Amino acid sequence: MTPWTWWAGELDDDVYALAEATTKEEVIRRASIGMKPSDQFRIVEARSSEAMKYEGQDFVPFLRTRNEEIVTIGPVAVKGGAA
Repeated sequence: MTPWTWWAGELDDDVYALAEATTKEEVIRRASIGMKPSDQFRIVEARSSEAMKYEGQDFVPFLRTRNEEIVTIGPVAVKGGAA
């Protein structure tokens, strides 16, 4: 079984294909790239199978999950304030 890893995915998709990272903050940062304020996605901390039968496969199932939540992109702050 893999170590705990954070994953991000679209709300309406069964896979977590937006981003993968070792920390919650990093997976949110990576998944947020290119999104607009009020866009949403979901994150989960999971452990995956390392079984040989999944070697080379596009999909590897999560064996354990925790800390699932929906993230909403907030407004982007402008450096230096308004002009």
